[in-house]
Amino acid sequence: MKIQFHLICASAALLLGVAASSCTEGNDWDVDSSFNRLFTPTSLSVTRGDTYAVVEYGKIEGADYYQIEVSQDSLYLDDVSSSSLIFETNETPFRITGLAGETNYFLRMRSCSNSGTPSSKWYYYIDGSDRHFTTRAEQIMNPVTDADRDDSWIRFSWTPGAEVTHLILNGGAFKDERLDINANEKAAGEKVVTNLAPTTTYSVVLYNGSARRGNASGTTAAAIPAASYKYTMPEGETHISQNLLNELAEAAQAAAGSTSCSVTIALQPGVTYSLNGTSEDGSDTSVKFADGLSVTFFGLAGAAKPVLAPSKSVNLIDSHAYIRFQNVEIVDAGCQYLINQSAACTVAELSFEDCYFHDFERSIVRTQGSNDQKYELIKFDNCIGYNLSTANGYSQIYIGQDKSIVDQIIITNSTFNTAQRSFIEASKSPIAKGIQISYCTFFNIIASGRYFCDCNGQDTNVTISYCIFGKTFDPEASRGARSNATIDAAVKNFRAADCVFASNNIVDLEPSELTSYQIFNDPDNGDFTWKMKFYDENIGDPRWISTDD
Repeated sequence: MKIQFHLICASAALLLGVAASSCTEGNDWDVDSSFNRLFTPTSLSVTRGDTYAVVEYGKIEGADYYQIEVSQDSLYLDDVSSSSLIFETNETPFRITGLAGETNYFLRMRSCSNSGTPSSKWYYYIDGSDRHFTTRAEQIMNPVTDADRDDSWIRFSWTPGAEVTHLILNGGAFKDERLDINANEKAAGEKVVTNLAPTTTYSVVLYNGSARRGNASGTTAAAIPAASYKYTMPEGETHISQNLLNELAEAAQAAAGSTSCSVTIALQPGVTYSLNGTSEDGSDTSVKFADGLSVTFFGLAGAAKPVLAPSKSVNLIDSHAYIRFQNVEIVDAGCQYLINQSAACTVAELSFEDCYFHDFERSIVRTQGSNDQKYELIKFDNCIGYNLSTANGYSQIYIGQDKSIVDQIIITNSTFNTAQRSFIEASKSPIAKGIQISYCTFFNIIASGRYFCDCNGQDTNVTISYCIFGKTFDPEASRGARSNATIDAAVKNFRAADCVFASNNIVDLEPSELTSYQIFNDPDNGDFTWKMKFYDENIGDPRWISTDD
């Protein structure tokens, strides 16, 4: 009988070409002629999901339906187990439901008849040496959004009403911390985790007993930066005027007991703020800050960043330890330039962190005129800029006169999408400590005859690393970089095939065979997530890199 069994099994496998199922002595392929019963199904495969699996099988003649038994037990007794899940169907493929994630299941099935013919013997699922399949990890948790976090708490959420018991929290001072879920939290599908540290990443795993049901991670927002005086814009107040800035400077000076002081202006999420002074005739003027005052425009966490909409450029006249913009969206409301400095100034740090810039007709930062200007650091971190230099007037960062002394420019973890003119133009004075650009994504920038980085005639070192260069704005006349000093792009950069430098090619930044549209998901609409793992490590703006890569 064994010889007959193996011959039939081998022939059936060749005819059916079924690789996902196996034949063993435990599966009934032969028929005992002394006992009239149905044949077993001719094949059996399982495609696993998280709380489901799809069963596909080969039908046999005479069967009216098929019985499928699924259990965490081994199912070697002939009778159906009372603890099993039982499904009856005549459809193939067939979806079985009600399973738990990350769990081993045994499965068997048999052919059945409505006419009294006895059912077939059980046909067992076997995959190689495994007599079970394992469901995938379940994921019923939602991603953490900006509306789900503040500087000391994160709201983790999942499918409301789902069977869950607790979270396991890791991050910051917490390691494998169990957080039980009460009845109200279970019904709402959310738990707010408190007493967290600012700007810290936390991860949770959601459980129902010992079964994992999902996972999520989120980073707390930054706390309101320390300052001599902190001021939160009241609800309904949407104009940051020169008078308000003067009042805040006085409060900061009084708190610090010195003219060297600082103020943080906290802006409400989702609110648009005008930013300008007013002249005697009622027209808008540029705002300026008291000598010695450092200022942070800080966006409070929420579903949307607060918006700064200056109608006139900000004036950095006098001396300031720092002028910072953090977690704000900045839009051109008539100013053309956010900074268009001509008056003498000394600024140790001009920085932008977690900011969006868009629709600026000319520059984000421009220096001009004949007065002495000193900047120790100009920095962009975790920013997105799009639709810039719309009039092709000036570069996004334009050091435009020889008395503008900038020690260092650092740009990292940022994306610049659609911009004319040059990206950086600093050909009037050297950047003593150089320009460092890292982990950035560029797309549709550099107009005809312009440069990515133009330091012509200056001893400015330019270092570019871990960046992705997508298509250029002008595919025929865009240019690379120039400087009298070193231009170093040797460390881990990627250049798409449609990034074309007609001249001044950046050495070590050679084009690949892939275009921007092959590597990015939807670049024309600002989505630069990777379509595929096209590079051997993570490069470009980190926000676009899938955690699955």
